[in-house]
Amino acid sequence: MKNIFQTPNKYRKFILDSKNLVSSNGEAYSGKSFICLFLTRFCGVGCPFCFFKSPPNKGTPDIRDSFTEEGVDHFIQFANDANVGYLQISGGGEPFLKKRALLKCISEVNADRIMLVTSGIWALDKNSAQAYVENILEAISKREKQARVSIRLSISEGHSFKLGVKPLVNLLQLFETSYRSHPYLTLQLKTFENDKTLWTFLDSLAHYDLKDIGENVSDDLVIEKIIPWKKKITFTSGYSTILGISRVFTPGLRPNLSNPSSLEDTIDVYDRDLEYSERNFPSVIFNSKGQRGLDWLVEYNGNVCTWQNRVQDNPLNVYEDDFEKTRNETFKDPLTLSYIEKGSLYRQNIISEVSPRAVTLMKAVSVRDYAGNCLFEDEKVRLYYTIRVLQDYLKEKRVNELTLKNLPKELRDLIYGTQETLITLYKKAQYSIVDQEINRYPSFKEFRDFLELLKLGHFDVSEKQISQAISYYNQYPECEEKISHLKEIAPEFGQDVEKRLTDRVIQIKPMKTLEASSDSKNQINKKTQITYDLAG
Repeated sequence: MKNIFQTPNKYRKFILDSKNLVSSNGEAYSGKSFICLFLTRFCGVGCPFCFFKSPPNKGTPDIRDSFTEEGVDHFIQFANDANVGYLQISGGGEPFLKKRALLKCISEVNADRIMLVTSGIWALDKNSAQAYVENILEAISKREKQARVSIRLSISEGHSFKLGVKPLVNLLQLFETSYRSHPYLTLQLKTFENDKTLWTFLDSLAHYDLKDIGENVSDDLVIEKIIPWKKKITFTSGYSTILGISRVFTPGLRPNLSNPSSLEDTIDVYDRDLEYSERNFPSVIFNSKGQRGLDWLVEYNGNVCTWQNRVQDNPLNVYEDDFEKTRNETFKDPLTLSYIEKGSLYRQNIISEVSPRAVTLMKAVSVRDYAGNCLFEDEKVRLYYTIRVLQDYLKEKRVNELTLKNLPKELRDLIYGTQETLITLYKKAQYSIVDQEINRYPSFKEFRDFLELLKLGHFDVSEKQISQAISYYNQYPECEEKISHLKEIAPEFGQDVEKRLTDRVIQIKPMKTLEASSDSKNQINKKTQITYDLAG
């Protein structure tokens, strides 16, 4: 039997190119949707816990760093077509630094609830904070239908290193004196489990009252958006605000899988959050009346997917793909369809049949937004999972057998075949992620990063395949010191390597409509350059 795992991408493409392969009921997910939008990767606060290691902007960013004005228009159309009930504008970087884009979304996205997540860096000065809030109120007044808008201020030790509690003081005073009874705009606070920053500030006050609202309760009456611990703070003046307390994740793109005991707490938090906050269905948003909608993530480079459900060989982007196409392509791919319908435990169990390491890596990285990217980086895992899903859909009589007949015989035989045969072929294939990486034609630094990930135990590879990777590395003209073992690869630190590792995960879709360069020199056509302007 021909081993299709020798060329896995080729056979995944046969499946992706098939029309009407699996029947699905999109109407089952026509309820109100949730969208999390990242406007930019830039910030400047420099929180040590930040996965993005979001730097301050230097020079003119390109399309891979922040939304252009054109991109914002495309996003607004996407959101309105998506029947969005709850829009969260978050990061990424600091969304309030993209002032024009933020205000336009507030004015034009037809959501019922808009949450503006911020570090508060823009509120260090009280007068500037008041001016920005007035701009938000003006944007609210332009809406065709009213929405409940909240500014959610994050308070943590990481933020306080640079900001202290000044944004908190300024915004509390501002809302307490000027906006305490505003019908549409409120201030919310957010802190983290076991973080003392907010509590130290509150204890410095003469008096405040704290009321528990509940654990794992929703922030919204229509959309189920879970807050792990929800409280209400009432100050001496009678002004009250909602406080949400979140679990503490320890995200990072370089966890050491060779030291499993160091990852236990990280994995435990990841699993608990999936169960209690997401019902183990992160791509689905549950509505209060029983309907289900879709939970969308839109990244600062325009990439869009249902949450935790992005896959490298089926990228979608709001610059080029409207809501209808994005939704159809998501439901058409058995890989992404199954995550919506069957959830995270189903996906983890299947992948664990051939690569428990990929599941561990996903949880150890602990960046929930990019769970799919971590799981499916290896093309072989991608193909294996897709075939296993098709085997299950075949049992459910949801596979169009006329379409199935158009697939290559060797692929069709495996879909009709047994799990045991599939696993055997998977393990016999000599093709590995080393071959996959080399076929990308990476730069010297990118391949060096890959070797570090191999050293940390991120991928299933043999000693022979590791030797192949080392040999390839030593052939680079830039390689001044040849190596003979992965232990000779020392870790690199700083913004450059963090950006390379992030870009490895968050690859932008190649697009015809935008002349964005994908080369390592980070070139960009002038048509897609944007102005980064806090003043608005």
